[in-house]
Amino acid sequence: MSADNGIYLTQWDDGWRVAYAQAIDDIDSYRPGSPCWNWTNRKYFEKSPVFKTEDEAWKYAETMEEKYSFLEYGVCGPLPEEGSRGPFPREEDCHQPYLTDEHGYFYNRNCTCCL
Repeated sequence: MSADNGIYLTQWDDGWRVAYAQAIDDIDSYRPGSPCWNWTNRKYFEKSPVFKTEDEAWKYAETMEEKYSFLEYGVCGPLPEEGSRGPFPREEDCHQPYLTDEHGYFYNRNCTCCL
């Protein structure tokens, strides 16, 4: 069984963000800048403090690493490898690509505007 988890650094126009995440490849499942891409990226990184420098972000990531007993991918980044992902997505520019059914299970709503 795969943990598929790690701590990831991303660069945005407002600075650097760091998050613990599983299935990080989901952040690029949709067309960049689309409402679903914005929602996915926002959900992964919205709770992160914003750091002015990459060095500050790496230091924070290293302190986060101590909280987890196992990280399959360790601390990784930056995402993307060069440059910013753009402005950090505002809530009004997002829509959720997944819905929940009556049992609380997630399912893809097959949003074609974002693919």
